[in-house]
Amino acid sequence: MVKEIMGHHSVRQTEEYAITQQESISEEMNNLKNKLSNSDRVYDPLLVLKQLEQEVHNMKSNRIDDRLPSQDDDKLDRIVEEIDKIKKAL
Repeated sequence: MVKEIMGHHSVRQTEEYAITQQESISEEMNNLKNKLSNSDRVYDPLLVLKQLEQEVHNMKSNRIDDRLPSQDDDKLDRIVEEIDKIKKAL
């Protein structure tokens, strides 16, 4: 019946599609498995916070050179304060 629905002349032709589909699904599942196993890396929140602090520091340094408004400095200072709170909580 599937042979007729797909318009194939033989069951063998239909079987080739089924085998190819199984191989394709297997390959995609292996790709997914690899992606998921790579995402299981150990997450170090303190390292992330240190990187964020460095980025904020770089932003402040660049802005001082550009003479941008001090209100932006206040925002960055509040971000640093929040980072410190999170670090203490960890």
